[in-house]
Amino acid sequence: MKTKSMNQIVVKDGKSKIANWTQEFEHRPTVGDRVGIPADVAKALKGYQSEATVSLVEMDQQTGDFHIVLEAECNLPADQRPVVTLNASLLPDRIHDQVENLVRQRLEMPVLEWEDSSETTPIIRFHPFQSQPRTPLATLQKELREILNDAVKLAPC
Repeated sequence: MKTKSMNQIVVKDGKSKIANWTQEFEHRPTVGDRVGIPADVAKALKGYQSEATVSLVEMDQQTGDFHIVLEAECNLPADQRPVVTLNASLLPDRIHDQVENLVRQRLEMPVLEWEDSSETTPIIRFHPFQSQPRTPLATLQKELREILNDAVKLAPC
């Protein structure tokens, strides 16, 4: 029996969410299936393939809605992508999306990781590998501190 249902789709690059949308499927995809990324979403995902692989399908027990996670595939080889480890202890959860967006704007196709650390810098480790960073590390650290300072000013007391 064919049934159409709406599903919340999230595209991730590693552990970082890079896009999301709602989509209706006649047959819900399962882990390992390839799903096409809609053209309007794909425009914002330059550098990634137009299809992604399903890595997780889960149902919300209360609503019955499905949450489908896709793993994006970058067109750049792994050794040409910078790896940035961000300080989860310093940067609160509520600004993680904003921080990730800034880093993605400043570096070409970065792989982002979050780690708890006692370091006092927003970026704990930066491995450019064979990439040529568009923004120097010191500038990026400064911009991330500005986001953190703004977040602290706007935080409820």
